[in-house]
Amino acid sequence: LPCLKNLKMLGCDNLTSVSLKGLMNLQPPIFEYLSTISSLSLQGITSIEVLKLHNNRELTNISLLDMPNLKVIELAHQPQLENLIVEDCPHLTILGLAGNSRLEELTLENCIELTQLRLFMCTILPDYSYLADLPNLEKLDLRWNRDLQLPTWLHDIEVRGCLVYYPLPQ
Repeated sequence: LPCLKNLKMLGCDNLTSVSLKGLMNLQPPIFEYLSTISSLSLQGITSIEVLKLHNNRELTNISLLDMPNLKVIELAHQPQLENLIVEDCPHLTILGLAGNSRLEELTLENCIELTQLRLFMCTILPDYSYLADLPNLEKLDLRWNRDLQLPTWLHDIEVRGCLVYYPLPQ
């Protein structure tokens, strides 16, 4: 089905996993009504420039691979989201993750144009080593993240409106 342009999945109450590969012409939005899925995998979909997902209560794993035209990802309030993999999305400029309090693993590979990374209220993320592979990153939002472990190689840090003291690396 490489020519598929529109996909609507309605009344799929028992659907737990969605994996779409190589659908070059698929147009968003395609996941508005999938409240029961726990795993979402998109690969090789060249037509999507903006992907927004909000309030998917069961979603635990998202994999976005080889999406060369993807520019913006907004994943807000996915309360069960634990793993996010974004690879080979070279034109991605904004990744917004707000209120994903269970996010434990974030993989970013070949997202070289990423300029904004918002990890607002993503309270568990233990490792920020992937930041070293983001040469164009201009804005990093870590508001409301507890137990923050900042990387020691950062050259510039701007801190505003902190309600909690975070020790800076030596």
